[in-house]
Amino acid sequence: MTTVIEQTTKGLISYDTAYRKLIELKAPTDVIEDFKKQKDIYDETAKSALKLEPAAKAAGIGIQLAGNQAQNATPSVIGMKDATKDLGDTAIITGQKLSAFSTSMKELTVKYQNILALRKQTGLNDTYATKVLEEADRVATQEESIKKSTDAISKAREAINKAKAAGKNVSIQEAAVNRAEVETLRKKNDLAKSYAIQLAPQAKLAQEAQDANSAYTKDLKKQQSEAERLAKANAKIVDKYEAQEETAVRLNDYLKQGVSYSVAKIASEDKYNKAFVLS
Repeated sequence: MTTVIEQTTKGLISYDTAYRKLIELKAPTDVIEDFKKQKDIYDETAKSALKLEPAAKAAGIGIQLAGNQAQNATPSVIGMKDATKDLGDTAIITGQKLSAFSTSMKELTVKYQNILALRKQTGLNDTYATKVLEEADRVATQEESIKKSTDAISKAREAINKAKAAGKNVSIQEAAVNRAEVETLRKKNDLAKSYAIQLAPQAKLAQEAQDANSAYTKDLKKQQSEAERLAKANAKIVDKYEAQEETAVRLNDYLKQGVSYSVAKIASEDKYNKAFVLS
């Protein structure tokens, strides 16, 4: 999944192709929905930029549509819709949005890797491991050093994208910001894992308490079901006994009236009783 996102960010495959691949890879629904939103934004933004290109050239300004070149060549960008109002401004920050989305995908990948590792290490189930890591990540994000690094990277990204829009070469600056972003993510991840290990024992107690409660509820339902089954079985036995008793009384009455045993036996049975009228 991360490979698909990175290929898209680098312009190696189109957003349309990446969207289909994410569906085929059965990526989480929230990931696919977020990607679809970003794809739609990119398509509209790129179309707006194409609208601006002739005017810019007429004014003597050379511009080229940046971003995902594979997607720029798709029908989603080339034709179809008119440019949406105010998308000219959006075009300037599209790169920033795409970088942010790529980062979020990397963070999501790390999140699921951490959940799996924590579950294996502590015995927590998916629900509690996720809760623990979400809390640990929240605390790690609030660490002063992480906040400063994140703010600095965000500002640097904004400056880089503005410089890109102005046609400047910012490859060196972009590489430096990418390295800083990776390092910040690593530090935050290490902090989050450390906090998660501290939180895990209490979470395990909560999980075990919930499991015990669920087991007790399940056992009660099982006992109740068994009691209902026995009650129904007893009722059938009682009904059968009462029916047999009534049949025996009728048989005795018929015999007293001088009816032969073979006839009396049939006549006394419940299903034939109403059909026989002995005088």
